[in-house]
Amino acid sequence: MVSGSAIATLVVFILSIICVIYPFSLPIFLPYLGRKRIYINLTTAPILAILVLWAAQCLGPRNIRDGIVGTDGVKPYNILILFFSLAYMAITLDITGVLQAAAFWVSNKGGNNGWKLFLYFYMMLTALSVV
Repeated sequence: MVSGSAIATLVVFILSIICVIYPFSLPIFLPYLGRKRIYINLTTAPILAILVLWAAQCLGPRNIRDGIVGTDGVKPYNILILFFSLAYMAITLDITGVLQAAAFWVSNKGGNNGWKLFLYFYMMLTALSVV
């Protein structure tokens, strides 16, 4: 049986994803600061979703802590560090032109032969993955 908190969590999660894909802003009026805008985007939507779920008591402090610190040997911050490192390496290779040079070399070596082109492309991707 699915509980109400599970459905609420799923709905808030889907709304959070929609806000990340299609960011928007809300105008607000603050007495001493005047008109300001609150941006709901990649940086704010997940945090707001966690706060809403915590306020609705769908999540407890222990769940939030375990999601950040990790449990049973799974460390979420290590996974984030891995993704950031891979993104940095991919951007660096792209900026330096290594990927463009490798793709140009593969297309020249393959010529009009589809099998050779596929083989060289596969070898290039394998070599780049190993590096």
